[in-house]
Amino acid sequence: MSICTLELSIRKRRRPVKRILVPAHSGHAQGCWDWGMKHGDIVLYRKDNTLLDLMIAEVTRSIWIHAGMLAWNDEARRWEILDVQQWRGGQCTPLAEAVRRNPGHWDHFAVDWEGRWPEYNRELAVARMREFVGRPYGWVALARDGLSHVPVLGHWAADFKEGTKRGRRPFCSMATTIAQATAGIEIVHHLPHALTEPVHVAQTVVHTYRGTFYPASEEKARA
Repeated sequence: MSICTLELSIRKRRRPVKRILVPAHSGHAQGCWDWGMKHGDIVLYRKDNTLLDLMIAEVTRSIWIHAGMLAWNDEARRWEILDVQQWRGGQCTPLAEAVRRNPGHWDHFAVDWEGRWPEYNRELAVARMREFVGRPYGWVALARDGLSHVPVLGHWAADFKEGTKRGRRPFCSMATTIAQATAGIEIVHHLPHALTEPVHVAQTVVHTYRGTFYPASEEKARA
């Protein structure tokens, strides 16, 4: 399949974008809450036009190739993205910085927007996610997830029983799913955390798309 074909098939699955403007210094708590953001919400990263991103998007049948969690840092007075990224491992990045580097790629997904899962403990979810900061990336877990897309081998990956050790190394959506499960909510039942991909995070009824982040400075320039 050619790159052009990959790009065309992915574009067909693109949803309308609602722009959320992020100030250069997203430290104004009230302004951030006006966006509908909450501590422990989810962010998903839309694919870029690189070959690797297009391949990942096509294999997983999704426009999202990465997942993270939103957290409000009360001490620093800013919003942050907690995620586990290839080559970098677990990290904490100011939201304004992440949006400035990649405008129009980070999507905000509210957790339990309709209030149907009151058992979700946002503080606990963020605390669990912060435990992954500084931890190496879960290449073994990612390889097992990749095998789930291969005929025959996929059955072995699907039957994998994940352990309960807190020292395991996750990949992006595996980390957010573990954090949410620790906080009292399973976003996809009967699917191991190690096989949960960004597309599953986007499609679960627990999450609701609220908008896509853009720098506020970019909007002023457009005007």
